[in-house]
Amino acid sequence: MATRTTPSSPRPVRPQPVQERSAAPRATFVAVLAALVIAMSAWIGYAVGKPDGPAEGSIEAIAAQLSAEQKEQASAQAKELLDTVSAAQKDYLPLLREIAAVLPVGGGDPSWADAATLDKWRQEASRLAEGFAAEPNGTTGYNVAYEAFSSASRQFDLALRTYAAGAAATGAERDGLAALAVEQRDAAARLWSAGAQQLDLVTIDAGLGHQHFFLPASGSEADITNEMREVDAPAGDGE
Repeated sequence: MATRTTPSSPRPVRPQPVQERSAAPRATFVAVLAALVIAMSAWIGYAVGKPDGPAEGSIEAIAAQLSAEQKEQASAQAKELLDTVSAAQKDYLPLLREIAAVLPVGGGDPSWADAATLDKWRQEASRLAEGFAAEPNGTTGYNVAYEAFSSASRQFDLALRTYAAGAAATGAERDGLAALAVEQRDAAARLWSAGAQQLDLVTIDAGLGHQHFFLPASGSEADITNEMREVDAPAGDGE
């Protein structure tokens, strides 16, 4: 009789322990997020609460105030010189036309004005020169323009004194003085125009636009090119 074998029961499987997930990555993420929120809040707070300019009394604030004052002063000086030049040009044009009638521009025989007319011319030239007699004290551009106008006005006055000396002379000396007066008058006109070019730059910087006040030796506005007659209205006019 065969031996009966009883099948053995399967051995129970021991459950494997579940590996717990580390909380470190989550903690790191939370920490980084919190840092970003804090940084953003700080930046927003700075942007909202920061002053519009440097702190009052600081070097930056003092420098900004000085710069603003210098610009204001430069603008005021430019306007004052512009007014002086504009008025002088209006008076010089008829004076130079009268002088050109006896001292032709570009050549020609000179003639001699009477004593009363010559005296009137000299008084007018002297008066106009006095308008540029002050010592300039502004920006470099302003000083250059002012000195050009000042030198030109003195040169116009000198040309008339030379002409007056010629009127009192005779012969070759008279002719030589007349020729010298023409050279001085023409040189004065060129010097004035150089000042006008510099003044144009000064008025542009001061916000007064293009301002052309050229002065031909003939005194004729027809000898001023259209480009050199154009001016711009100062900013703010017409509003």
